Amino acid sequence: MSSFIKIVYRVDILKLQLVLPALCNWAAEWQFGISVDTCCVVTFGKGEIIDQFNIRDTPLPVVSACRNISNDLSPIAHINDIVFKTHQRANLILC
Repeated sequence: MSSFIKIVYRVDILKLQLVLPALCNWAAEWQFGISVDTCCVVTFGKGEIIDQFNIRDTPLPVVSACRNISNDLSPIAHINDIVFKTHQRANLILC
């Protein structure tokens, strides 16, 4: 399940920067792991993120698409990925 946080105003960026360490502390307290390598920042629209977000001193990459959605809100990349994996599995069964 993907989680998205909507950033519209400058104050939202500041709020997110404050929430990330609190999220890490909560996860550590409850013995949950945060997979930092699967986290990213996606921008929608013409604005650019000028701040760098970090989780545990690891900068989050700014990407144009993540697993389920692209920055133009198109599901095409996700659908293509599913079709590609389906073809791979079908070829394994047939071979």
